[in-house]
Order: sequence, then C-alpha cells, then structure tokens
Amino acid sequence: MSSIANCVRVLVQGWMFASFTVAGAFAMAAPRGDVVLDAHDITGLRGSLVLTFQAVKIGTEDRVVAHFDLNGVEPGFEAAVLRIPLANWDPEPPAGSLGVYWFYGDGVVSADEWDAGMLLREVAGIEAPVATLAVEVTSAVNEGLAQQQPYLSFVYRGGPSDRYFLGSIVNLPDSTILLDYVPEPASWAMAGVGILAVGICRRRRTR
Repeated sequence: MSSIANCVRVLVQGWMFASFTVAGAFAMAAPRGDVVLDAHDITGLRGSLVLTFQAVKIGTEDRVVAHFDLNGVEPGFEAAVLRIPLANWDPEPPAGSLGVYWFYGDGVVSADEWDAGMLLREVAGIEAPVATLAVEVTSAVNEGLAQQQPYLSFVYRGGPSDRYFLGSIVNLPDSTILLDYVPEPASWAMAGVGILAVGICRRRRTR
C-alpha cells in the first residue's frame, strides 16, 4: 500500500512541477520589455528640396525629418528614448551639437516641414566620429497618445559648424524610438508562484 501511495505522490509532484514550470515560463514571458519603433518615413531636406539621403549640415542648410507611427502603441511604458545614430563629419574641436525639434506630422516628409517643431533638446559635446545620441521623448510620446495623434515627428538641425550624415548613406541604421515597458504586477506574481512551487516540489523530491 505504501508503494502505491509513494507512486501516486511522485506522479502528483511531477504533474505539479511540470504545470508550475510552464506557468512560470509563460508568466516570465508575459512582460513586454523593450519595444522598438522604426521610423515610418525619414529623409533629409534642403530648403524646398526633399533629399534622398539624410544629412544635417549648416553650410548647405540640410536637415533631417523623421516621422514615427503611434498607431498601435500601448500606454504604460516607463520611458521612451529617441536613438539617433550619426556619422560626425567634423570630429575635431570644437565639439558639435544637434538640435532635436518635435511636432505632430502626417507621416510623410515634405518640404513644408523645414521649420516645423519646437525645440526638445540641444545635444551638445558631439566629438566621436560615429555616435548614437539618446534623447528622452517620454512626455512627447505620452502627449501624442493622449491626443490620439497618429504620428510623432522630429526635425534634426545642426549647430554653427556641424556636418552629420545619417542612415544608409554611411551604413548606419535609421533613428528609432525605444519604449521601455515595465512588467505587469500580475505577471510577476504568477512567475513568483511558479518559481515557489517548483522549489517546493524539488525540496520534497530530495527528502
């Protein structure tokens, strides 16, 4: 009789171990983590001309416009960061700067966006030949979602002696927005239950 009871106990413990391991794995996978938004449309402007490449230069007055699609973006992220990879054409002193302006666009880069946007941040001290600038845009994204804006857009403008190239012309990825989502409490609770149950089962099996 005791051998049958032991077999039943082992089977039950095995079932619990497998069930809670799977539950814990699903719960740990539930948090979304980082979500990357690619630019919906991004290219350069030179006055009234829409360029086929991305450049920010004072000498020829080149600027870059980037549109990001907010449709389908879920609220609840902890931070949103605009990442701008660029090649610095003038790495020698003095260090360069890049002005990032934001506005609500229509998803398509056009010449009338040359002067669009309000200054979000002036990134100073750009010295490296290749760099990825990180600009926090959490408030801008949240405001766009609250107002149900379809697109959040940016204009990059250079300083008095800066020349930058971006994107495929210098073999760099386009700008992206990184959304950092925090795990939901229910997901962490389920994961904790699963891990606790696994520990209990293992402890009983070693006795």
